[in-house]
Amino acid sequence: MDFYTIATVLLVILITSVMANYTKILLEKSKLPPGPTPLPIIGTLHLMDFGDIVKSFMEDTSVAYLQHSRMLCRKKYGDIFTVYEGTQPVIILCSYKALKETFIDKAEEFSGRAYYPSFHDFTKGDEVAFSNGEKWKEMRRFVLQTLGSFGVGKRSFEERIQEEATYLTEVLRKANGNVQ
Repeated sequence: MDFYTIATVLLVILITSVMANYTKILLEKSKLPPGPTPLPIIGTLHLMDFGDIVKSFMEDTSVAYLQHSRMLCRKKYGDIFTVYEGTQPVIILCSYKALKETFIDKAEEFSGRAYYPSFHDFTKGDEVAFSNGEKWKEMRRFVLQTLGSFGVGKRSFEERIQEEATYLTEVLRKANGNVQ
């Protein structure tokens, strides 16, 4: 096989994999809140103003800004919309009402954490920050009980810290900035 045949085969494989991934994204997009249509590899990154990323999502009444903005998703799609960081969908919530509905009214449905392989490999899944469901509840209960047995969250613990802080400030005043 010559170089051009190998290059052509690799190019066809690359284009096929990119198009398959893009098709998957478009199918997934129909299940998510509305938002701008992503490009195959970069998603909607080309539409974002990285100088002020919040303003690229939110509606601004400034006429000058509206003329320069390429993306005002809140104005076009509402308070909940989807953008893509590369191939990863990101759901943006832009109002108190949307935040309250998501994190308070439907807390159980949205309480999951993303899977991060690097954290999972490091902790073997035994940690509080990135675990889900029953495991998270069990770990949280253990941490709160353990910290509670050390006095965290109790009034006496706070008073001890304040007392130690008072002693420390007295020692620092007596030293008058002189380090021995």
